[in-house]
Amino acid sequence: MTRTSDSLTVDAWAQVPNERFLAQPWMATVLRWTRQPDLTPSSVEDMLSAYDASGVDRALICGWWARPAC
Repeated sequence: MTRTSDSLTVDAWAQVPNERFLAQPWMATVLRWTRQPDLTPSSVEDMLSAYDASGVDRALICGWWARPAC
């Protein structure tokens, strides 16, 4: 990729929506709000390809965990 300016594009909240993540009960509401009810699981390779196509230079990757609801 050839840079034509001094700007830098950063994805500040990168997430790969895998099967387990999308299966969480609370995701149904999020997908409805964002009008993506049929979102399918993605791979890291899918995410990197989308970043390359969009000119994203950096991504902030964070891991988190939440106790399952009883």
